[in-house]
Amino acid sequence: MLHAFNTAILLSGDSDFLPLVTEVKALGLQVVVGGFRNSMSHILAVESSKNVIYLDEYKQELKTRENKNES
Repeated sequence: MLHAFNTAILLSGDSDFLPLVTEVKALGLQVVVGGFRNSMSHILAVESSKNVIYLDEYKQELKTRENKNES
């Protein structure tokens, strides 16, 4: 089966997306999950094909870039 992508990126920690993640992985595709630590579902994090991308680690960098763009 030909797929339009190899890796899906989900920017949410909501476990409501677990069925979607499971289905995409069942198609033989990867799913990378990203979100904030305080709202990341443990089971969703476990289902991520790679390490979860925690946006908390980039929060300060994003603020700095936003401030530079406003100048």
